[in-house]
Amino acid sequence: MTPTPVVDTARAVPGRHYSHHPRHGTTAMRSNPDAVHRELTSLDVRPGMTVLEIGTGSGYSGALLAALVGPHGRVVSIDVDPRLVDRARALHRERGVRNVDCLVADGLAGHPDHGPYHRVVAWCTPPLLPATWTDHLADDARLVTPLPIAELPHLTAIATITVHNGHPAVVSVHDGGYMETLPVPGDSLTPTRWIAATDTTRHPPAWISTTGHADAHAALRLLLDPPHTEHHAPFAPRDWVGWRTWAATAGDPHLATAGLGDADAVVHTTTAAATAALTQDGDLVADSPDSPAATTLRERLRAWNDAGRPPVSSYTGDLTTAEVDTIPGRSLRLTRARGAPVPTA
Repeated sequence: MTPTPVVDTARAVPGRHYSHHPRHGTTAMRSNPDAVHRELTSLDVRPGMTVLEIGTGSGYSGALLAALVGPHGRVVSIDVDPRLVDRARALHRERGVRNVDCLVADGLAGHPDHGPYHRVVAWCTPPLLPATWTDHLADDARLVTPLPIAELPHLTAIATITVHNGHPAVVSVHDGGYMETLPVPGDSLTPTRWIAATDTTRHPPAWISTTGHADAHAALRLLLDPPHTEHHAPFAPRDWVGWRTWAATAGDPHLATAGLGDADAVVHTTTAAATAALTQDGDLVADSPDSPAATTLRERLRAWNDAGRPPVSSYTGDLTTAEVDTIPGRSLRLTRARGAPVPTA
């Protein structure tokens, strides 16, 4: 990795102290260190700043932030899980880190008591950018957070956002996402937001999002036992993110997403009997070989390939005033780079 202030700082922060402690044990609530370094590099933390971290996790990212803000700065790290908060607090104390406050709080509510904040970073995905995250910021503040790019599970991007005179604007987006922001402690990667039907008899549970028609259960059954399957090459992880981002920006009212066992899927469905999905494993499953839903997905896939499989970072992002689940804030929507073909819905 190219040296940056974050990477240089990471050399002095023992990651295993937070992820695999001999007395406090391990925790599954930790992110890939490379992703942590990437997001904190985008955050552009300076000495003396006050930073709000939403999602304490193992405590490792909070330790990096504490080193970046220095002795005259402050980090406020909040998490809904008191076990994670207590664990991180003890690990910081053991290393003599005193400029981090680890607190139990609902991430969606933010934490205005210690504001205004110069920086905000989130390791969990809210349904939109909550107003509570932007209302208590210093001027020229910056946020880095995963955000949905459509009201569908697993369609997310990491947005870097600046705030000037109270107005947030998207600077850049890149691929990535973290588990949902939850009101209670939990560690399930199965989404709970925008789910229309589930099959809990399977492990992991199968699910399908809102489909635009009433019978989502029938559509899920069809995809789990499809009359037609075509085998394509499996997607590389980055290409899969690029493909589903492309699909999400098509303006398709019949777009859905699904989890079919171990494979995520992008779905096009007009009725329960006219449904098709392209999975991360490279399988196209459908109600029939000549299904209109399958034809739509094939055409979208061809357009994405013809466009050169654009990465998420090639898109521009806009924030629009919105309210999701009674939470006021702003929704993120992506626009393809000029010249990129847009398939019809």
